[in-house]
Amino acid sequence: MKDVNLLFEDKKVSKKEFLRKNGKIIKKYIDYSEGEDWKIEGCIGNIDDLNKLTFRGIYVLLEKGYVIYIGSALPRKRTIKIRINEHIGGNHTHTRIIPYLMMSRNLDFKSAQELFKTFDFIAFKYTSLEYQLIDNTSGIINKAGKYTSK
Repeated sequence: MKDVNLLFEDKKVSKKEFLRKNGKIIKKYIDYSEGEDWKIEGCIGNIDDLNKLTFRGIYVLLEKGYVIYIGSALPRKRTIKIRINEHIGGNHTHTRIIPYLMMSRNLDFKSAQELFKTFDFIAFKYTSLEYQLIDNTSGIINKAGKYTSK
């Protein structure tokens, strides 16, 4: 069986490559005159980092520096922090990461949650980037929890 330390070893995209490749898309939608507030980076397991995510927008999850998931917190008043906590809880209808980790790595629920908490994130305060970034990134789990073969 293939070692699955990273979800999709053969298609992985580093954080640096992701930002380089998607720079034009991001610049198209984000006003950089606002300073660094348009982008927040941190670790899911760090409560101080997670508490910064009190806005709606797009988030990118990274494992060991590689992009594995791109999602959004768009409907109603859900913030990115709420959306990530839904992923951690694993019991929301649109949560696919914990079940995927359990299945692909033969983990129990608690172990999958602990692994998820080691992931880093990049969060953008703009809501129209999700599908453009997904379409432009290979080797990730899409919003339906399936591998994108791009």
